[in-house]
Amino acid sequence: MLFGRIRRTVVVGFVAAAAAVVGFVTAAVVLSLQLQADSAQVARTREIQREVERFATSVSDIGAATRGYVVTGDADELADWRTALVHVRASFDALHALTADNAQQQRRLDELGDALRARLATSDRIVALRHDRGWDAARDEIRKGAYLIEMTRLRLLIADLQLEEERLLARRERQVVITAERLRTLLVALGVMGVASLVPMYLALDRLLREQESVSTRDAELALHDALTGLPNRRLLQDRLARALVAARRARAQAAVLFLDLDGFKAVNDRLGHDAGDLLLGAVAERLTASRRGTDTVARIAGDEFVVVLADVRDTADVERVGAGIIDAIAQPFPIGSDAVGIGTSIGWVLYPDDGRDAAELMRRADAALYAAKRAGKGRLRRWSADIADASPAAVDPARGIAPLDAATPG
Repeated sequence: MLFGRIRRTVVVGFVAAAAAVVGFVTAAVVLSLQLQADSAQVARTREIQREVERFATSVSDIGAATRGYVVTGDADELADWRTALVHVRASFDALHALTADNAQQQRRLDELGDALRARLATSDRIVALRHDRGWDAARDEIRKGAYLIEMTRLRLLIADLQLEEERLLARRERQVVITAERLRTLLVALGVMGVASLVPMYLALDRLLREQESVSTRDAELALHDALTGLPNRRLLQDRLARALVAARRARAQAAVLFLDLDGFKAVNDRLGHDAGDLLLGAVAERLTASRRGTDTVARIAGDEFVVVLADVRDTADVERVGAGIIDAIAQPFPIGSDAVGIGTSIGWVLYPDDGRDAAELMRRADAALYAAKRAGKGRLRRWSADIADASPAAVDPARGIAPLDAATPG
């Protein structure tokens, strides 16, 4: 009888343990499936973010190509404009497909589509006026205001779309971490119960969590830096410039903004291909970084355009010395594969607080000075002055399709 009671106790114990294991395993399977679904949502959201960035770049390219064609009347600029139209429409269609299951984003895209069609219609009208009636007619059309208003509306809608996707990504990444933590805790309990076969799964899950943390850190870093050159992007430039202006105001000092555009880069890109063009941009970034002082910032904001922020400037000679050094550095041949590539750079610059009181104004006027430098023969260093404010196409649309820096008035 005692043996029977022991046997029954053992059987009941094993059955109870088995039932507990089955329950734990079932819960683990459910959480594993949930983790896969959550991870897929994160991947999809990142894909949408990349597509939004491609769309924003294509919109910027349309602005740049429109601006370039209005200024130069060059057939290559017109071809670039047509190519940008194809890209922006393809990117918009891709966004529609990727967000098909998100009604809120679909509504945003509908509004964005209306703004895009209005922007393209105005751009087409300006290009047609430049082609048929010349620079003055195109400039007058731009100055009517619709061009800038439509671009501003389009940028705001794109920024709204990007912000919503960033929030969605943050929520979904957090959900991945929560689900993974629950699954890891469950597997710990199973391990305590002696289910040794699940130890490899626990270790793999632990590795997944560490990788997720690493990816989140890397994504945060990439969000502030240009993927091609590793330089600060427009978002980080905005922060650095605002800090430089605040520091200059407090110290009653000066700061400078240099707006650079490469001369001859498009010809190299067309002749050697985009891969060689990417290598060239990376090499330019290295030379610009080597030319800067420790407190200065070098950023790539679009295509072959760079911005240098000089902090703690003593006088204009400081800026001219740095600018001349940059022009000399870029003028040296670049070894790209078996070729020695020669390009140049034009620079427009402004001095804070003499030439502007906030970041937006300084960027706008540095851009205007850049266009004046390029129209004077390229390879020039030109400071902004009131006499070029209205003559430059940049004064009509300061950003030329580039997302503007928010005004950051230092006090």
